Amino acid sequence: MGLYLLLLLPLVIGGIIAAINDSSVAVKIDSFTDWLTSRKSKITPESGKFSRFFIRPFLWAALQVNGFADGVKHDGMKSGIRVASYLYIIGLFLYLSMMLVALIVVMIIFAVIMLVVDFFDGSSGGRVVTRSVRKSRIFGGEYVETVDQSGKVVSTSEVKDRIFGGQYVETKDNSGKVVSTSESKERLFGDSYVETKDTEGRVVSTSESKERIFGGSYVETKDAEGNVIAVSEEKEGLFGDRRVETSTR
Repeated sequence: MGLYLLLLLPLVIGGIIAAINDSSVAVKIDSFTDWLTSRKSKITPESGKFSRFFIRPFLWAALQVNGFADGVKHDGMKSGIRVASYLYIIGLFLYLSMMLVALIVVMIIFAVIMLVVDFFDGSSGGRVVTRSVRKSRIFGGEYVETVDQSGKVVSTSEVKDRIFGGQYVETKDNSGKVVSTSESKERLFGDSYVETKDTEGRVVSTSESKERIFGGSYVETKDAEGNVIAVSEEKEGLFGDRRVETSTR
């Protein structure tokens, strides 16, 4: 009910002005119209985007109405039409302004939420430094080949069986030299992680799978001091091939 009354208010005000038919009111409205014309003529391409894309359309619409009202002979009716039209145009542009502000606020909030989610999801925030792809050997068996950004092979990793049972992953550099071994471990409360050691048996990193807030998972790698040094995530290529991208922190 209140909205309908608000929409009818400009018509009521315009009707009252038309009924009064006061020449002094008509003079003031003419002065306001002259000011609109003068203001519109001062807006140039150098006036700024707000003036060009917001103020100028408002002035154009108001002056279009003024041109229509010029054809009305009755001064009171002419003034009433102008005032009612100006109020409707002002109301429309205020509404559009509020919608624009609301849209900007929503976009800012969304951007902040995405930053927060990105932070708590453990996204690297760094650049992709390696890509790993699973490959098959000619005579059977699989291995993982890791390349850098230029496509150069930096390492290969392969699952090996221990003599007394169990498995581990052996990683070699591009010259074929073993540089590390990785093995799955289990914590006291059942959580599993991968522990990587160098050739001297020193733990150099631990890797653990993490769940994202909105679905999906990634692997977070920490150094021996517990600092996050990399984040790895499985990606799908254009032709359905799957690879693991690793980014630095």
